[in-house]
Amino acid sequence: MGYTMIMDCWDEACFIQGEWFRSAIRGNRELDTIYSESSGNALTFIPAIEKAGIYKISVYRIKLCGEQCYEIGHSGVIDLAKSDPSNGEEGWVEVGTYAFLADGSEYIKFVVRQGLVRGTSIMLEFMTDEGTVMNTGTMAMESSTHDGVTVRQYFDNPGEILDDKSSTYTESGCWQASLLENYKEGRGTRVSSKPGDWSKWSATTPILSAQEESNFVVYVWMPYGNCSGANVKYTVSTLNGLWMKEVNQEKHDIGGWTKLFTVRATGDTAIEVSMHVLSETDTYATSIKLVRTEVAPDAPVNMLGEADTETVAVLVNQSGYDVGRAKRATVVNTPDETPFFIKNAQTHETVFEGRIVGCIADFSKLNPDKKTEYYLEVNGVLSYTFTVGNNWMQRVSVPPALAFMNHARNDAWLPGLTSMAWRDSHQFSFELGSMAMLYMSNPSLHEALPRTICNLELTMFDSLKTQQEPDLIWLMKFGAERYYDFKVNQGYNLHPLIKEQLSFFIYMYPFIKSYVSEDDYRRFRDFTIGEWTSSDQTNSLKWYDIPGEAYNLLEVQSVFSGIKGSFPPGHSIIPNLMMYEVVKRDGLGGEEKYVEAAYKNCEFILNHIDITNPYYSKGQRMSEHVIMESLAYFLELFPQLAPEKLKSEINRWADKMIARSANMWDMRMASSVAAGDEQDIWTGAAYAKANDAKITALMNEPGNEAGIQAAMFAAARVIDDPEKAARLKEIGISGIDHMFGRNPYGRMFFYDAIRDIEGAHSGWFSMHAVAGNGKLGAVPGRIDASPKEQAYPFNPKADPGYVEGWVAFNTAWNSSIAYSAGDDIEITIDKQQAQIGDVIHIRLKAPINIDSEKVETATIQLVDVTTGKCDCLVLTEESVDSLYFSGDYVVPEAAGKLEFSYGYGLFKRKADLVIVAFREKEST
Repeated sequence: MGYTMIMDCWDEACFIQGEWFRSAIRGNRELDTIYSESSGNALTFIPAIEKAGIYKISVYRIKLCGEQCYEIGHSGVIDLAKSDPSNGEEGWVEVGTYAFLADGSEYIKFVVRQGLVRGTSIMLEFMTDEGTVMNTGTMAMESSTHDGVTVRQYFDNPGEILDDKSSTYTESGCWQASLLENYKEGRGTRVSSKPGDWSKWSATTPILSAQEESNFVVYVWMPYGNCSGANVKYTVSTLNGLWMKEVNQEKHDIGGWTKLFTVRATGDTAIEVSMHVLSETDTYATSIKLVRTEVAPDAPVNMLGEADTETVAVLVNQSGYDVGRAKRATVVNTPDETPFFIKNAQTHETVFEGRIVGCIADFSKLNPDKKTEYYLEVNGVLSYTFTVGNNWMQRVSVPPALAFMNHARNDAWLPGLTSMAWRDSHQFSFELGSMAMLYMSNPSLHEALPRTICNLELTMFDSLKTQQEPDLIWLMKFGAERYYDFKVNQGYNLHPLIKEQLSFFIYMYPFIKSYVSEDDYRRFRDFTIGEWTSSDQTNSLKWYDIPGEAYNLLEVQSVFSGIKGSFPPGHSIIPNLMMYEVVKRDGLGGEEKYVEAAYKNCEFILNHIDITNPYYSKGQRMSEHVIMESLAYFLELFPQLAPEKLKSEINRWADKMIARSANMWDMRMASSVAAGDEQDIWTGAAYAKANDAKITALMNEPGNEAGIQAAMFAAARVIDDPEKAARLKEIGISGIDHMFGRNPYGRMFFYDAIRDIEGAHSGWFSMHAVAGNGKLGAVPGRIDASPKEQAYPFNPKADPGYVEGWVAFNTAWNSSIAYSAGDDIEITIDKQQAQIGDVIHIRLKAPINIDSEKVETATIQLVDVTTGKCDCLVLTEESVDSLYFSGDYVVPEAAGKLEFSYGYGLFKRKADLVIVAFREKEST
């Protein structure tokens, strides 16, 4: 009579649309069936009909099968049909008889209307090649699409699977191997029954190119035989949002992939999936699968995309806070005295309570014994989760900051359009100075970090093609060689700001001499001294011309620039003081002229400009930190040589900055009526535009917030009033909090925040479409943008405005990281006097513990002040993730006065020991 065609849901002829799941219930030919319960999902069967004619269509019905709906496209029309519920029967059930033209366009589409439905098999039986359609359905003239992939591709394609063998899998707590099966033989299943334990899977978004966005279904494998019934909390973080929910893991009848969420993600950024044990019940960590989909994403939690000026929002530092330091969050549109609660993110127990004051929740007194994840809740509104831990901000900031300096070199692979040593660098990038301060503030940390300089073979200097030193020191050597090369081999004159950078390198020589030869040191030293007084401004590669700038660095710098920060006040003070110490240290003579130049430049500032004027403070964009660092450095290290009114001027500046920071962000405004200024302006760019007719657009200025901690901490170091110093530090920390998500958008200033910074939840909206002059689009640790004036005080719908990374933003951040680390150094000994053979116990507090899972070491310097002999002493972390390192030292024979120290230069902290049995020889 004819032929029969059977199409199973696993055949290539069946296309899937939407989300379907594999079932253990068998259908025709004992094949597994699939099911879905989301309206609009469909299975489309495309029959390969060879002969036109009349065909009977049947569907294989299984037990517990409800009403099924079909769309049948045939002979240029679309009919709708249904099959009755199974009522316990199973087998083939006729749907209807239809005419087919066999032109390749015809199909049978199984559509989910409501409830749970199952896909099985379709059968077409040829009846006759003559006759008419034997039943009439609802006619529809629009065409139906067959987009999607086959069911077999859908289920057999693993997508991106992350399991316990993945390099990015991490866990914390008491996990053990389990006998339950994972998705694949050889892949382990982990089990824990301790509340608070967690497992985490991370991956760079699969398939997508950079900046491309798409949706992904996130599945978790439920192991066969699990009858514990444990509830577990899953969290998915991407650049585009955060998704959280609790799931019951029980799958004792059959294992398989269970959908968690459909999420939105961006190419070349991270997807992170974490699960947390909630009870003392066996909880299993198995595998995660990521599958790209066209289905719309589930709604994320705590996103401000739909927020307006009236929305109640809880804005925190997304990554976290340091034990022992200020911890403040902003809660907008909330009246004073509203209670807030800090809750443990694993147990959901309240660990701290307080009251909102001025839209600020202050939980600075929350100082857990070990790093712990929390969230803040106000009237049912939740913040992102964040961590409080020892030295947390050093831990999450140093790696991306170093990665940026590493990958942004102009010899790494893609030089920028305006690059000197780093892509997009110029005369006022301050790279060498910021990195020198980083090393001096925490040398043991940088000595211990992995050595990861990229593309060594591409560097332009043969001496650097093999890495012998820590990344930070290699990068400083690279910068010094590059600036030397510009003059000696390429014939360019050096801008004064570039010459100043070299002073940091030669000043540091005694601290890094194991990595720099004496010949190289003398080469750089003599070159820098020779260039210091050069006045030749021709061919100097300067990006901006500042009329009146003095190239001779012994002269008074009497002109300064504005919003670009290209010539900030005080820039030559620290370099001249460093040159004074270098020349004096090496016995070259004439050192007085350098300290005199520093004095005269400082005096000029004090007598001729108002450093509280927004033009010279926030109006300097990312270069503002240079001003206060310079003034405070002079006062701290050379108090007897500094101008008389320097201390009072720093205090006056501090009072003004504190007054301008009395707002719900703790953000130092450009100007504030409440602080005595003429108008309220939040950003330096808006201030500059209001006061300079040549400026027509609001510039991007994340460097203001990135560098403010350095300025505030520098001033706090020389201010005697403890309360005033504490408030300055609070403002400085809030600047970094602002950069890390405590701002009107609730986003970090980094587009790739989730990829680059531990604990990040939501990065910036976009990055520069073509990566800007510096071609910085792919560089890790890149700061991209900040809220513009119209976003303040709270307008999350404001246009985020211009975005583009810049080396100078990141070097401002380097300085803040350095001053933050330096502020945390303490060194003590248990005796001030000792005899030969005494045991001295040394204790160091420093932000060195970058790994909270192991005991680490720190190296301090030991100097016999009488003989000048130098040595090193290794201390051991007192416990895992501790603030303190300690060790013992036995006073040797012939010891004189001993000095134990950590840090160098400005950041050096020391403890002196007098050896009472030692007597200096009387001079003859």
